[in-house]
Amino acid sequence: MLSILSDESKFMPDVEFGGIGKLEGRVNSNLEKLLRMNIINKEEFNFLKPMGSEYPHLYGLPKIHKQNIPLCPILSMCKSPIHNLAKWLTKLLDPIRRYLCMYSLKDSLELVDHLGDTNIKEKAICSFDVNSLFTNVPLKKNTISNHKNS
Repeated sequence: MLSILSDESKFMPDVEFGGIGKLEGRVNSNLEKLLRMNIINKEEFNFLKPMGSEYPHLYGLPKIHKQNIPLCPILSMCKSPIHNLAKWLTKLLDPIRRYLCMYSLKDSLELVDHLGDTNIKEKAICSFDVNSLFTNVPLKKNTISNHKNS
């Protein structure tokens, strides 16, 4: 796991972080601005406001189908200061996702259900190995701390 985190092209420390309490304060400050601007209502504010947050947990799932069994890093954001914000944004953006994407499968079991009545003789299913899809987004352009309005 340390070798994965040491790759500075994919991960970089947030030296301005200052702890979980400071992050909660920054989130709350921005939520208060959104409330004053009537972008969110009081009920949404109360749902989104982080209290008693915990640090995200990083763990690795072994890719047993690959040589040398590398780890796939998983960052659990449950109880983090932005967990409820992520859930709220997911719900808010879901209609757009469904409009833009005709086909979306939750997992391999849903794929099996979807293909259940399909005649797959003389057809091929192609699976692409996407290497660290989310960690390959250029960090310098996409970190929150680099945005002008933070």
